[in-house]
Amino acid sequence: MHQFFKKPNPYNEDLRQNVKLVFFISVGVLGFLALFQPINLVPFTKHEVIYFIGGTSVITFLVLVFNIIILPSLFPKLFFHKNKSFIRDFFWNIYILGSLSVANLLFFIQLFGFESITFDVFTQISLLGLIPLTVLIITNHFRTLRAQLRQEKALNQSLMIEQKSERKFIQFDSEYKNDQLILDPETIITIKAADNYIDVYYESEGEIKNQLIRSSLLKAESLLTEYPHIIRTQRSYIVNVKKVKEIHNISEGYKLLFDKTNFHAFVSQKYLSEFKKLIQ
Repeated sequence: MHQFFKKPNPYNEDLRQNVKLVFFISVGVLGFLALFQPINLVPFTKHEVIYFIGGTSVITFLVLVFNIIILPSLFPKLFFHKNKSFIRDFFWNIYILGSLSVANLLFFIQLFGFESITFDVFTQISLLGLIPLTVLIITNHFRTLRAQLRQEKALNQSLMIEQKSERKFIQFDSEYKNDQLILDPETIITIKAADNYIDVYYESEGEIKNQLIRSSLLKAESLLTEYPHIIRTQRSYIVNVKKVKEIHNISEGYKLLFDKTNFHAFVSQKYLSEFKKLIQ
């Protein structure tokens, strides 16, 4: 609970957004008073009621401009610092409510006279400040949430870019330029020799794909020397050991099966010892 009350609540420093917010709150107060007339204005004339409703919205605008725009500009250290807490926000909101209520009460007295103040009128005008205050609190809360989400998104994007930049890609060159293939080695499943070609099986966007490249298995093996888990397992196969799903004994060595695929590879007796060391 103690940590909750010390939780930072950054003040919004965007002047343009604050001006817009104050304007729309004041217009909202004007509309609310005109539609619902929550304060008992029956004893007064129509013109007096119009003056009160219009004047109250103007006062709301002026008080909010002073508290939200002028004061933070005059005393930035009191508003724009990292140690701002829930407790300070609480008392700041109480101050805003009080300043709105006092200003509205003074305007009411100036317009209708002190003798027009009853307990009900006093209470209603005092609580009238809750409307702009509630809008302010909710708006600032969602602003903070949006800012946090934007920050998280930016951090995650930076992390993804950094991770991608750390990846090494290899290029399988072909006698035909259109057959060239650039891959993250970790996506390779197996490479199979096919006459004067190699057939590269790899994973991309959750799918298993393959591409024929006019090259030799020996050239492919030389590209993958930095990756000890991608090894030659037979005269016709190179295998990424991390992608092996099942191993079956056969007379010539092992038969290897892979996830999400219906093809297989083989491990011959010549490469059996090295393969066993990797999987163990």
